Amino acid sequence: MKENLELNKHTTESYSTYNKNQTNLALIVFGGILLYFFFLKFTSVQLIFSKVVSILFPFLLGGAIAFVLKIPMNFFEKLILKKTNSKFLKKAARGISLCITLLLVISIVTFMMAMVIPQLVTSLQSLEKQMPLFFKRLIELLKGFPKLEPLAKKVQHFYNSLSLNYLFEQIKHFFLKDDLSFDANAVQTASGIANKIFSGFANGLLAFVFSIYVLLDKDNLGRQTKRMLYSVGGTKIGGFIIHVGNLIDFYFFNFVKGQLLDAVIIGVMTFASMLVLRMPYAPMISVLVGFSDLIPIVGPLIGAAIGFIFILIDSPMQAVFFLVLMIVLQQIQGNIIYPKIVGDKLGIPAMWSLFATIVGGAIGGIVGMWIFIPLVAVIYTLLGEYTNYRLNKLNMNSKLKENTPT
Repeated sequence: MKENLELNKHTTESYSTYNKNQTNLALIVFGGILLYFFFLKFTSVQLIFSKVVSILFPFLLGGAIAFVLKIPMNFFEKLILKKTNSKFLKKAARGISLCITLLLVISIVTFMMAMVIPQLVTSLQSLEKQMPLFFKRLIELLKGFPKLEPLAKKVQHFYNSLSLNYLFEQIKHFFLKDDLSFDANAVQTASGIANKIFSGFANGLLAFVFSIYVLLDKDNLGRQTKRMLYSVGGTKIGGFIIHVGNLIDFYFFNFVKGQLLDAVIIGVMTFASMLVLRMPYAPMISVLVGFSDLIPIVGPLIGAAIGFIFILIDSPMQAVFFLVLMIVLQQIQGNIIYPKIVGDKLGIPAMWSLFATIVGGAIGGIVGMWIFIPLVAVIYTLLGEYTNYRLNKLNMNSKLKENTPT
């Protein structure tokens, strides 16, 4: 009897193992077939994916807007709930904090436009006056060295391409080639521009409205998502997906908050320093430096280069001082400010941050960088958790820690 029970138990275990192996094999085969068709029909898949993204773009944009606006909104909401005992204010805290956030954003954008646009117009007028003399001197200097004559010709050609008269001549030649094609091209171009403007405005409005709904109802959306995940995936799979979602929210939130705060600080520091040193175009250049700082790693270099070019036309000596100033400010930013703001919250080494910036930039430009850096932080954390789990299961974690060189 005992032998029969052991035999039945062994048979059940063997059958269970067989079923598990069969299931895994079926999943591998199914995944291989899907991968085969993916590469076989890669162009079609790419087109379908692009179409889906274009349809969902307003909602994706709205989600991104909501995520950014959530940072100041959460701050104001916590402040209202902490400072008041009124039931009405506590109930309306979400709506009030959202209104304050929107007013703050509109005020900041209006203020920056009022600062930048007049300075930009002035700098472009100065650029138009000073550029011919600057290029003339540069070309004469290059022609003074026989080996640099080819470079002088390239600079001359580049300057000609910037000349308004040259551009008007090229446009005139293009339009007068064929009157009929001009009419067709003009109508087609005007129609295309009007369509893009209308489409952009409609998508922007839809994204903004969607972001408002998401922000006002984010608690209910979170609860509904958790209920659905637990009901479909159970406690194990549902819990894991929620854990991944929490990691994504944590790393993206800290990265976006850190980048925005860092950009504001470096912009204010640039503005104050330029005012003290009496450098031209301080409001415009400080705003440009702040915005360019939103681009990870290479952003500060771009902002410094743009500011250098604008000041160079007006005063070469001050342009050199500006470069020195930017080097000093970037050292302060990189070694003191950024570590204090973000610190170890992303939890990835500098090498992986650089990797994420390069890969993200190659795939999706600035947006790709913003997505990939926190995404790599999420993957890095999950891999670390899995590694620790496996090592603990094998009772090797403490041994490896003891043998790790210090």
